[in-house]
Amino acid sequence: MSPGQIIAAIKDALYLYVIGESPFNLEHIRHRMHNNVAHNETAKGLIDMAAWDLMGKIAKRPSCCLMGGGAGAAIPMGVLIPLMDAEMMAALALDFQKTGVRTFRFKLGRSIAEDVKIISLMREKLGAEARFRVDYNQAYTPDMAVRAIRAIEPFGVDVAEQPVRASDWLGMAYVQKHVLTPLMAHEGCFSLTDIVTLIELEAIRVIGINTERPGGITDALRALTMLKCVAWVS
Repeated sequence: MSPGQIIAAIKDALYLYVIGESPFNLEHIRHRMHNNVAHNETAKGLIDMAAWDLMGKIAKRPSCCLMGGGAGAAIPMGVLIPLMDAEMMAALALDFQKTGVRTFRFKLGRSIAEDVKIISLMREKLGAEARFRVDYNQAYTPDMAVRAIRAIEPFGVDVAEQPVRASDWLGMAYVQKHVLTPLMAHEGCFSLTDIVTLIELEAIRVIGINTERPGGITDALRALTMLKCVAWVS
Protein backbone atom coordinates (compact mmCIF):
# COMPACT_ATOMS: atom_id res chain seq x y z
CA MET A 1 0.00 0.00 0.00
CA SER A 2 1.12 3.54 -0.70
CA PRO A 3 1.05 6.17 2.09
CA GLY A 4 -2.00 7.73 0.42
CA GLN A 5 -3.84 4.41 0.35
CA ILE A 6 -3.03 3.77 4.00
CA ILE A 7 -4.33 7.19 5.01
CA ALA A 8 -7.48 6.71 2.93
CA ALA A 9 -8.18 3.28 4.47
CA ILE A 10 -7.99 4.77 7.97
CA LYS A 11 -9.86 8.01 7.22
CA ASP A 12 -12.59 6.40 5.13
CA ALA A 13 -13.25 3.21 7.08
CA LEU A 14 -11.01 1.98 9.89
CA TYR A 15 -11.48 5.04 12.10
CA LEU A 16 -15.08 3.90 12.68
CA TYR A 17 -13.85 1.00 14.78
CA VAL A 18 -11.35 3.04 16.81
CA ILE A 19 -12.96 6.35 17.82
CA GLY A 20 -14.47 6.12 21.30
CA GLU A 21 -12.86 2.77 22.08
CA SER A 22 -10.34 2.09 24.82
CA PRO A 23 -6.98 0.91 23.49
CA PHE A 24 -7.17 -1.84 26.11
CA ASN A 25 -10.05 -3.28 24.08
CA LEU A 26 -7.63 -3.95 21.26
CA GLU A 27 -8.91 -7.43 20.44
CA HIS A 28 -12.43 -6.01 20.03
CA ILE A 29 -11.08 -3.22 17.81
CA ARG A 30 -9.13 -5.71 15.70
CA HIS A 31 -12.13 -8.04 15.42
CA ARG A 32 -14.34 -5.23 14.10
CA MET A 33 -11.68 -4.00 11.68
CA HIS A 34 -11.14 -7.48 10.23
CA ASN A 35 -14.86 -8.18 9.96
CA ASN A 36 -15.64 -4.94 8.16
CA VAL A 37 -12.56 -4.13 6.06
CA ALA A 38 -10.84 -6.81 3.98
CA HIS A 39 -7.04 -6.85 3.76
CA ASN A 40 -5.38 -3.43 4.36
CA GLU A 41 -3.08 -5.13 6.89
CA THR A 42 -0.56 -2.30 6.93
CA ALA A 43 -3.20 0.28 7.86
CA LYS A 44 -4.62 -2.02 10.52
CA GLY A 45 -1.10 -2.68 11.77
CA LEU A 46 -0.42 1.01 12.27
CA ILE A 47 -3.61 1.32 14.35
CA ASP A 48 -2.55 -1.73 16.35
CA MET A 49 0.87 -0.13 17.03
CA ALA A 50 -0.77 3.12 18.10
CA ALA A 51 -3.01 1.24 20.53
CA TRP A 52 -0.03 -0.50 22.16
CA ASP A 53 1.76 2.84 22.44
CA LEU A 54 -1.30 4.48 24.01
CA MET A 55 -1.76 1.60 26.47
CA GLY A 56 1.81 2.11 27.64
CA LYS A 57 1.28 5.85 28.09
CA ILE A 58 -1.95 5.33 30.05
CA ALA A 59 -0.37 2.66 32.25
CA LYS A 60 2.82 4.76 32.61
CA ARG A 61 4.85 1.70 31.70
CA PRO A 62 6.96 0.77 28.67
CA SER A 63 4.72 -0.93 26.13
CA CYS A 64 7.09 -3.90 26.01
CA CYS A 65 6.17 -4.64 29.64
CA LEU A 66 2.54 -5.01 28.57
CA MET A 67 3.67 -7.49 25.92
CA GLY A 68 5.43 -9.72 28.43
CA GLY A 69 8.64 -7.85 29.21
CA GLY A 70 11.76 -6.69 27.44
CA ALA A 71 14.28 -8.95 25.77
CA GLY A 72 16.75 -8.51 28.60
CA ALA A 73 19.73 -8.40 26.25
CA ALA A 74 21.03 -6.20 23.49
CA ILE A 75 19.95 -7.17 19.98
CA PRO A 76 22.77 -6.86 17.42
CA MET A 77 21.86 -4.53 14.57
CA GLY A 78 22.52 -5.11 10.90
CA VAL A 79 23.12 -2.59 8.14
CA LEU A 80 21.78 -2.54 4.58
CA ILE A 81 24.24 -2.20 1.70
CA PRO A 82 22.57 -1.21 -1.60
CA LEU A 83 23.42 -2.89 -4.90
CA MET A 84 26.32 -1.00 -6.49
CA ASP A 85 29.75 -1.74 -7.87
CA ALA A 86 31.29 -4.53 -5.77
CA GLU A 87 34.22 -2.38 -4.62
CA MET A 88 31.87 0.41 -3.54
CA MET A 89 29.70 -2.01 -1.62
CA ALA A 90 32.71 -3.46 0.19
CA ALA A 91 34.05 0.01 1.01
CA LEU A 92 30.69 1.08 2.47
CA ALA A 93 30.46 -2.11 4.50
CA LEU A 94 33.99 -1.54 5.86
CA ASP A 95 33.02 1.95 7.00
CA PHE A 96 30.08 0.49 8.93
CA GLN A 97 32.26 -2.27 10.36
CA LYS A 98 34.56 0.36 11.85
CA THR A 99 31.58 1.69 13.84
CA GLY A 100 30.95 -1.75 15.36
CA VAL A 101 28.46 -3.27 12.91
CA ARG A 102 28.94 -7.01 12.52
CA THR A 103 25.91 -8.04 10.44
CA PHE A 104 25.53 -6.95 6.83
CA ARG A 105 22.45 -7.28 4.61
CA PHE A 106 23.31 -6.55 1.03
CA LYS A 107 21.45 -6.56 -2.25
CA LEU A 108 22.19 -9.05 -5.01
CA GLY A 109 20.45 -10.19 -8.16
CA ARG A 110 21.91 -8.64 -11.31
CA SER A 111 23.52 -11.95 -12.28
CA ILE A 112 24.85 -15.04 -10.54
CA ALA A 113 28.42 -14.21 -11.57
CA GLU A 114 28.14 -10.72 -10.10
CA ASP A 115 26.54 -12.12 -6.94
CA VAL A 116 29.59 -14.32 -6.41
CA LYS A 117 31.96 -11.43 -7.12
CA ILE A 118 30.22 -9.23 -4.55
CA ILE A 119 29.98 -11.77 -1.75
CA SER A 120 33.52 -13.06 -2.24
CA LEU A 121 34.89 -9.51 -2.00
CA MET A 122 32.71 -8.82 1.04
CA ARG A 123 34.03 -11.91 2.80
CA GLU A 124 37.62 -11.03 1.88
CA LYS A 125 37.32 -7.46 3.17
CA LEU A 126 35.09 -8.00 6.22
CA GLY A 127 36.58 -11.23 7.51
CA ALA A 128 35.28 -14.58 8.66
CA GLU A 129 33.39 -13.20 11.68
CA ALA A 130 31.07 -10.92 9.70
CA ARG A 131 27.48 -12.15 9.39
CA PHE A 132 25.88 -11.97 5.93
CA ARG A 133 22.27 -11.72 4.81
CA VAL A 134 21.40 -11.25 1.15
CA ASP A 135 18.33 -9.70 -0.46
CA TYR A 136 17.45 -10.54 -4.06
CA ASN A 137 14.34 -8.35 -4.41
CA GLN A 138 12.56 -11.00 -6.54
CA ALA A 139 15.39 -11.11 -9.09
CA TYR A 140 15.31 -14.76 -10.18
CA THR A 141 13.12 -17.58 -11.39
CA PRO A 142 13.02 -20.55 -8.97
CA ASP A 143 15.59 -22.57 -10.96
CA MET A 144 17.95 -19.60 -11.22
CA ALA A 145 17.46 -18.81 -7.53
CA VAL A 146 18.58 -22.30 -6.57
CA ARG A 147 21.73 -21.89 -8.67
CA ALA A 148 22.35 -18.39 -7.34
CA ILE A 149 22.02 -19.34 -3.68
CA ARG A 150 24.08 -22.50 -4.04
CA ALA A 151 26.80 -20.40 -5.69
CA ILE A 152 27.14 -18.11 -2.64
CA GLU A 153 26.59 -20.66 0.13
CA PRO A 154 30.33 -21.45 0.46
CA PHE A 155 30.86 -17.86 1.64
CA GLY A 156 28.48 -18.23 4.59
CA VAL A 157 25.00 -16.72 4.42
CA ASP A 158 22.55 -16.55 7.31
CA VAL A 159 19.44 -15.68 5.29
CA ALA A 160 18.44 -15.20 1.64
CA GLU A 161 15.54 -12.79 1.22
CA GLN A 162 12.87 -12.95 -1.49
CA PRO A 163 14.85 -14.61 -4.31
CA VAL A 164 11.74 -15.12 -6.49
CA ARG A 165 8.60 -13.22 -7.45
CA ALA A 166 6.54 -12.12 -4.43
CA SER A 167 3.44 -14.00 -5.53
CA ASP A 168 5.31 -17.23 -6.32
CA TRP A 169 4.95 -18.99 -2.98
CA LEU A 170 5.30 -22.42 -4.59
CA GLY A 171 8.49 -21.16 -6.22
CA MET A 172 9.78 -20.13 -2.80
CA ALA A 173 8.95 -23.59 -1.50
CA TYR A 174 10.82 -25.17 -4.41
CA VAL A 175 13.90 -23.04 -3.74
CA GLN A 176 13.84 -23.71 0.02
CA LYS A 177 13.72 -27.46 -0.60
CA HIS A 178 16.82 -27.26 -2.80
CA VAL A 179 19.13 -24.97 -0.82
CA LEU A 180 20.62 -25.08 2.66
CA THR A 181 20.30 -21.34 3.33
CA PRO A 182 17.09 -20.30 5.15
CA LEU A 183 14.79 -18.20 3.00
CA MET A 184 12.85 -15.14 4.12
CA ALA A 185 9.83 -13.65 2.36
CA HIS A 186 9.39 -9.88 2.36
CA GLU A 187 7.57 -8.47 -0.66
CA GLY A 188 5.41 -11.60 -0.52
CA CYS A 189 4.62 -11.44 3.20
CA PHE A 190 2.22 -8.81 4.52
CA SER A 191 -0.12 -10.60 6.91
CA LEU A 192 -0.26 -13.35 9.50
CA THR A 193 -2.16 -15.44 6.95
CA ASP A 194 0.78 -15.05 4.54
CA ILE A 195 3.18 -16.24 7.23
CA VAL A 196 1.02 -19.25 8.13
CA THR A 197 0.73 -20.27 4.47
CA LEU A 198 4.45 -19.87 3.78
CA ILE A 199 5.30 -21.94 6.87
CA GLU A 200 2.85 -24.68 5.89
CA LEU A 201 4.38 -24.77 2.41
CA GLU A 202 7.84 -24.99 4.03
CA ALA A 203 8.74 -22.04 1.82
CA ILE A 204 10.53 -20.04 4.53
CA ARG A 205 12.63 -20.69 7.61
CA VAL A 206 12.90 -17.07 8.71
CA ILE A 207 10.34 -14.28 8.92
CA GLY A 208 11.05 -10.59 8.60
CA ILE A 209 8.74 -8.42 10.68
CA ASN A 210 8.37 -4.73 9.90
CA THR A 211 6.88 -2.48 12.55
CA GLU A 212 3.51 -2.44 10.78
CA ARG A 213 3.63 -6.02 9.50
CA PRO A 214 2.12 -8.60 9.70
CA GLY A 215 -0.81 -6.48 10.90
CA GLY A 216 0.82 -4.74 13.84
CA ILE A 217 2.49 -5.76 17.06
CA THR A 218 -0.28 -8.17 18.06
CA ASP A 219 0.12 -10.37 14.98
CA ALA A 220 3.91 -10.00 15.08
CA LEU A 221 3.92 -11.51 18.57
CA ARG A 222 1.63 -14.29 17.36
CA ALA A 223 3.94 -14.98 14.42
CA LEU A 224 6.94 -15.26 16.74
CA THR A 225 5.03 -17.61 19.06
CA MET A 226 4.00 -19.72 16.09
CA LEU A 227 7.57 -20.01 14.83
CA LYS A 228 8.73 -21.29 18.22
CA CYS A 229 6.37 -24.22 17.70
CA VAL A 230 7.72 -25.12 14.25
CA ALA A 231 10.74 -27.37 14.73
CA TRP A 232 12.22 -26.93 11.26
CA VAL A 233 12.33 -23.13 11.43
CA SER A 234 15.80 -21.66 11.81
